Amino acid sequence: MTLSYIQGSSLLESHGKQLPILRHGNPFVYSQTTKTITNNMHFYTIDGESAHTQNTKAGAKNPTRPTTIADARKLGLLPSVTTIFDVINKPFLTEWKVREALKVAYANPASPFIDQNSWVNKIKAQSEEQVGGAAELGTAVHDCIETALDASGSDEMKSRMFSFTDQVLELAAPAVEYVRMMKIADMECEQVVTSSLGYAGTIDIAGHVDGAPIIVDFKTKRTREGEDIEVPETYPWQLAAYHYAKFGLYGDIHPHAKAINIYISTTEKGRMEVFTYERDELVEAFDCFKACFKLWTLKNKYSPRAK
Repeated sequence: MTLSYIQGSSLLESHGKQLPILRHGNPFVYSQTTKTITNNMHFYTIDGESAHTQNTKAGAKNPTRPTTIADARKLGLLPSVTTIFDVINKPFLTEWKVREALKVAYANPASPFIDQNSWVNKIKAQSEEQVGGAAELGTAVHDCIETALDASGSDEMKSRMFSFTDQVLELAAPAVEYVRMMKIADMECEQVVTSSLGYAGTIDIAGHVDGAPIIVDFKTKRTREGEDIEVPETYPWQLAAYHYAKFGLYGDIHPHAKAINIYISTTEKGRMEVFTYERDELVEAFDCFKACFKLWTLKNKYSPRAK
């Protein structure tokens, strides 16, 4: 794995022309969600259609509900790569959630006028809002990058760019410029892939660089100045699973495979780091993913297979 450190620019460009999309001034603070965060499973059909939710019965309070394992068995759905990882402990994610809860608790000390259970529930709800806000921001940055890389130059694309906040635009800009400098041929963004092994997922970017197949995945992350970015072990596994589903040959990772994680800091303006994985690293990572997938199928008593 190789690491590159990038100090990003503040401009998004299209076809060599600057678009009037960066509105300078006070950065917009991304709003926090008010919804409770749940660990819903994500599934796809064997044809690559999203099946994350199912319709509820007539008269139900909500028109849809999260898809369950029972639904997946009945409908022959494929679990997403990230859903498969739910079967194992993810220390990085757990530690981050704990830290967010502690920050909220520190800012809202207990009071003798509120009982313990009420205070705990309050802290839990507010920390879930913090986590949800980070997830929403990450989704917005992903959407902005995809839109900016749209080569069509259509009025719809330009209109969508105006819908993003200053904060999102500034976070996305370095990643957009880096991907453009890569000169990726046959580039596809946000493509759903399914594997004959029985899983699916959505790839941020797939294409070829100098003839070699490449996968690019974006991650937003809160960082601290002077501290290295630590990579969760499942991230290269995720890249390997995507690479096999998209470019795998003869039951193995492509001979010239390469994959990249691009980390975008949401707390240090302009900070972006690129982690590159070569074929031998992806082969090892894919072995880890397959072991994890096997555990998932055994635990859930469901072994899906694509066409």
